[in-house]
Amino acid sequence: PIMKKYTALAVFSLLFSSFNYSQQYKFAFGIKGDWSNLNSDLAELSVKGFLNQNAAIEANFGAGQRYVWLDCIFHYNQALKNDFDWYFGGGADFGYWNTNYDKRYDNATHTGFWVGTSGVLGLEYTVKQFPINFALDLGPTIRYIPELDFGVKVGFAMRYAIR
Repeated sequence: PIMKKYTALAVFSLLFSSFNYSQQYKFAFGIKGDWSNLNSDLAELSVKGFLNQNAAIEANFGAGQRYVWLDCIFHYNQALKNDFDWYFGGGADFGYWNTNYDKRYDNATHTGFWVGTSGVLGLEYTVKQFPINFALDLGPTIRYIPELDFGVKVGFAMRYAIR
């Protein structure tokens, strides 16, 4: 019985310590300006949450007059210096476009879905005195559907950070 109590206490301590984060925040949400040479420059809603000390998931949802998309990127974060972190990772993006909104063209060539992957390398800064996080990243992006296409993606995010 005593050994069971110590074992339970040790397991509880290990589980609890896995929720102890050393990064600057646990969760952040805000906006991200995204530019890519494969689609229009638009703003997106951005959410980033940490899974553990270094691993995070970023999800971005954007929409505009001619586009709607979602991209999900896994980040591996590392502390740099003075409240700066750097990260790298990759993920998938999905979207729909319609450049035939006024019905002047053939729908087969002016509407459709895309599926692709993106890599990312970035730098972020979290303000200590106020819970704001800024991030700047760039990386390659590859579209597989509707056709193979390569490009570059650049993003700037400003998020409210929950510590």
